[in-house]
Amino acid sequence: MQFKKALFIKHAITKGISVKIAVFADIHSDLKMLEKTLKLAKNIDLIVLLGDNTHYGGISDINKIIETIGFPKIFALPGNVDTKEVLETFEQKGISLHAKKKLVSGFAFIGFGGGKTGNAGETNFSEKKIYAELKKLCKGEKNIVLCTHLPPINTKIDLLQNGSHIGSEAVRKIIEEFSPIVNLCGHCHEGIGEEKIGKTICINAGAVKDGNALLLGINEKNNEIKFDRIKVPQ
Repeated sequence: MQFKKALFIKHAITKGISVKIAVFADIHSDLKMLEKTLKLAKNIDLIVLLGDNTHYGGISDINKIIETIGFPKIFALPGNVDTKEVLETFEQKGISLHAKKKLVSGFAFIGFGGGKTGNAGETNFSEKKIYAELKKLCKGEKNIVLCTHLPPINTKIDLLQNGSHIGSEAVRKIIEEFSPIVNLCGHCHEGIGEEKIGKTICINAGAVKDGNALLLGINEKNNEIKFDRIKVPQ
């Protein structure tokens, strides 16, 4: 598997890509920044939401975000500061990827949202729960696109400025055991970046509220990853 950065010319997906994805994390109900970011996400097949879509918001807040996005194909995860109503809305609309697996062009999109026990907010799970659910979903799959709110622990993409690591041991363990093609994550705003764990490229998409998002493409013939970052001028 190969991965290449900055191969999307002017945020347009290049040829040879089977699945074209826009990845949005940590919107925190900033609709103005979301609108600006969406304008730079073109020629895509799928939008993935990685959680903390609202800032402790409920049904009306998440509906505004979904309406603003206005895209027919969305895979959505809650974050730790999304309420349970947000996840319920995703389920009702049929766009939830939380604790689910969805197949697209030969790739298994496997998701688990929320934070870990002790995080702020109400949508949090124990590391044991995160690991058990993801293991069940990943078992027997090869071409995995792992989508999580939490980044893997002890990486530069889960590192706060104060030196603390806020990622998930369970997510890291799943990556080490199942070698997904890619892990898409958020949660740690200042951890925007990439890091490899074994054969897996782990990408923290950055926070939409800070003007960050990600464009990503995967070639089903060789699992090559190409990606570029969206950065809205401040």
